[in-house]
Amino acid sequence: MRVLTLVLPEYKNLRGFRIGFDPSTPDVLIVGNNGTGKSNLIEALVTIFRDLIEAVSASRLDTPFAFAIRFEIAGRQVDVDHRPDRKPGRTAVRIDGRAARLKDLHDPDKPLLPRTVFAYYSGPSDRLAKLFDNSLLRFRDAMIAGDSAAHERLIYGRMIHSRFVLLAFLIEEDPGALDVLRDELGISDLASALFVLQRPEWQRAKRQTVKEKAQFWGAKGVVRDFLERLYDVSLAPLQLDVQEGGILGARAKRQRLHLFLSQAHTLRDIVDEMRVEGEPRSRTLFRLLESAFVSDLIHDVAVVVRKAGAPDGVGFRELSEGEQQLLMVLGLLRFTRNEESLFLLDEPDTHLNPIWGMRLLDLVSRVVGQDSSRHLLLVTHDPVAVASASRDQVRLLVRREDGHVVAMPPLEEPERLGVPGVLTSELFGLSSLVAPDIERDLEARRSLVSLGQTRSPEETDELERLSAELADVDLAATMPDPLYAEFLSRIRERDERLLRNRSELTRAEIDKRDQILAAFLDEIFGSQEEE
Repeated sequence: MRVLTLVLPEYKNLRGFRIGFDPSTPDVLIVGNNGTGKSNLIEALVTIFRDLIEAVSASRLDTPFAFAIRFEIAGRQVDVDHRPDRKPGRTAVRIDGRAARLKDLHDPDKPLLPRTVFAYYSGPSDRLAKLFDNSLLRFRDAMIAGDSAAHERLIYGRMIHSRFVLLAFLIEEDPGALDVLRDELGISDLASALFVLQRPEWQRAKRQTVKEKAQFWGAKGVVRDFLERLYDVSLAPLQLDVQEGGILGARAKRQRLHLFLSQAHTLRDIVDEMRVEGEPRSRTLFRLLESAFVSDLIHDVAVVVRKAGAPDGVGFRELSEGEQQLLMVLGLLRFTRNEESLFLLDEPDTHLNPIWGMRLLDLVSRVVGQDSSRHLLLVTHDPVAVASASRDQVRLLVRREDGHVVAMPPLEEPERLGVPGVLTSELFGLSSLVAPDIERDLEARRSLVSLGQTRSPEETDELERLSAELADVDLAATMPDPLYAEFLSRIRERDERLLRNRSELTRAEIDKRDQILAAFLDEIFGSQEEE
């Protein structure tokens, strides 16, 4: 699955917008200033593929905005040109250049739409999440109806998913997944899991007695089957009435049922009994937990893991937000690998430390492997992550003077610039890496130096004051190359001596300096060639 091009004639602030991607590059970072429409791009793609996937009747596409998209999937090229106001033929489809119909994309033997679309936004807005509501309800209803093979094609990442992902990782017994848990998070094994079920809102009026606790407030279908199996292997199931906080301090009681598992193999056995043929164990567990969650039957999953240096176990809540975020993203990428999947992540690296930020794309490759069937588009404001990417892996959104937003690859290779170079490049546009007040003093000092012999006594005093204040500022520290930093430091020391002596270079002295510098560089490069 690869999105090749997307054209949006008019979608929010993206007007006359076009973006293209390299078909050989599976992971792409989307960068740009606030307000350039990065989140709008993610929302547009979610809406387009959601509507294409859910157009099962295949007679009409109801996307409210116009778009033209080209993507590759399963070795085929698909073009969809949609114009809501075009009559007849509001939606034109072409497959490998030949005219086709919407229903051709839904061929059960050779489907030409992503099997999974996963999106995530780390911010407080639920705007992106709401695009998934109807799809989530349909998945829930299918599971309640007993469809054991129901597949959640549209997934919106929520923080509780990181718990599901951790459990799925630990029961999978996949060496690659376990290596990532051990190497990156220090997690070696599952110590225990406590499933906290709750009376769902759709059964607000129903209270079950202690003897009825295995009825799960009337749950049905695959969800009921899964919960019954959990109940049977749990230690001393406990039902309690718990006070819940409400608006302005109002409190209400809600029934909860606690199911405690002390061994990973019991959960693994349940999953093996319920998974469909060919489905990875981790994917099955995630699907089962998700079905109970969207049925409003799961309040929490308290996971305790064994970590290096903590033999008694560490609760999931003790993991940092960055660790939880990384778990969720990497886990869902792994569970859906080889599924012709599209991942649309809006600032998933918000809580990652710089080391993980620098290695994010490498971690994705390590967890997913050489998966040619995925496309990952990741919005980021992290210069550390961008500095680890190639030019083909970055798309920059820029607002032109006429207000239109354009998308383009960067002019230079980000990975060759380093973090300081990325920050001062077009990608982030910082004028300097020093503090604004120091930058102002530097500019004032440069201006005074340029006056030469025409400086007044007052200006000379001000120059000396600025030079004294800036004496301890190490500008060379902002340079990524230590040799170049040393070179700048020496030049700065020479400039300071010239200022103290109130001397200026003449044209002849400048020419002589250039000759000396040229000879010096020739000597350096000559010695390198000899080596």
